[in-house]
Amino acid sequence: MTDDVTAISEETSAEAETVAAAAEEQTASLANVSHTATSLSDRARDLSDALSAFEVDAEPTAAIAIDAGGVEREWPADDEYTVDSSAVDSTGEELEGRAGDWPEPQ
Repeated sequence: MTDDVTAISEETSAEAETVAAAAEEQTASLANVSHTATSLSDRARDLSDALSAFEVDAEPTAAIAIDAGGVEREWPADDEYTVDSSAVDSTGEELEGRAGDWPEPQ
C-alpha cells in the first residue's frame, strides 16, 4: 500500500511540474503578446499623427475599381454609370456602371 501511495505521489509531483512549466510558458507568451499589442498601438498612434499632417483640398479626378473579370478599371470621377453588383470603389461603395460601359483601362 505504501508503494502505491509513493507512486501516486511521484506521478502527481511530475504532473504538477509539467503544469507549472506550461503555466510559465503561457505567462511568457502573454507578456510577449501584451508588449506587441502596445507596440502596435504606439505605431498606429504615430501613423495617425503623421497622416493628420497631410491635407488634401482637391476633388478626386478619377475612380478606380476591379470589374467582374478582375481587371482594374479607371475613369473620370465625374462620369456616371448604371449599377453593377460586382463593382465597388476603394471605399467599398458600389459603383454606378456596368463593366461593359467602362472605358478601356488606361
